[in-house]
Amino acid sequence: MNFFSKLFNLKQNNHNRDTNSDCNNFYLNKLECGLTPGQLILIDWTQKTGRNYNFPRYFKYSLQIDPESTHNQLYKLGYFTKNKTLSYLKVVELKTILSKHNLPTSGKKAELITRIINNINVDKLDIPFEFKLTKEAQNLIIEHSDYIKAYYDKDITMEDYCKEKNNISFKATFGDIKWSILNKQAHRNTVSGDFGCLSNTRKAQGRHLEQEGNIKHSLIYYIESLIITSSGLENNFSATDYPVYYPDSIPDYSLKHIQTLMESLSDDDYDFAFDEALFRFSILNANHFLSKEDIDYLRVNLPCSTAEEINNYLKKYECYSPLNNLELDDVE
Repeated sequence: MNFFSKLFNLKQNNHNRDTNSDCNNFYLNKLECGLTPGQLILIDWTQKTGRNYNFPRYFKYSLQIDPESTHNQLYKLGYFTKNKTLSYLKVVELKTILSKHNLPTSGKKAELITRIINNINVDKLDIPFEFKLTKEAQNLIIEHSDYIKAYYDKDITMEDYCKEKNNISFKATFGDIKWSILNKQAHRNTVSGDFGCLSNTRKAQGRHLEQEGNIKHSLIYYIESLIITSSGLENNFSATDYPVYYPDSIPDYSLKHIQTLMESLSDDDYDFAFDEALFRFSILNANHFLSKEDIDYLRVNLPCSTAEEINNYLKKYECYSPLNNLELDDVE
């Protein structure tokens, strides 16, 4: 079986896993707060926007609710109050209202709104409503803010967060639970040989530690991700029996981000992070193409070289490009 056939089968298996995961009922079931995930996110969205229109598409396609009817249900259940508001109107619309009531139309938006409020019965105007959360809804958002944070997080899903939270016996923080999810994900990536996914997971772990202010340790995961990417394993090693070279494997933004983080760290901090990253990389059961000389080159050049310079250095492994590896598969 050649490289592209293996890669196609891998993608097909991933598609099947994704399709099966879409069939679960997580977003249709209620959380511990008594609301579905979609209802909880809709309450939070209303707090941020004050609207009951122009709903994002993710309410229907991700959270599996009809946002318009659900918003109306939540209003009837007492989660919102509504009052007419002038703040959503454009300046030209405010001036039209003033003109119809023979009032001056000069001034900035705030002045126009104040003039309308002081001279016109706003309740009789045909203007939008602004929705605000009741005290009950505000308390709900505060108490279950971790679920909302998990939904908008770019590295984990709300469903995985909920499952992991229920599996942990102690009262863990959002950060504790997210780290547990990412650690398990990294373990699965390693065992299955999905080193491309492992690179992404390590980057997510670095991002999480950085967000928590732990710059020194975040650098470990960012560097490991970059080493995996440059080693021929980023292609997803489970699809092949050998490393595969791709040009420009070092992304410019990833390298610059590492260099930016290093500005606040000492040389000893960098050496510590690189050694830890290298140790994690060295215990992977994988056939990469990086030599000791290459590792030494990366150690010296990650802090000061450009992505173009490092990628040019790695061009010596072009013999591992996918087209060349087709010949290896044909021999098998």
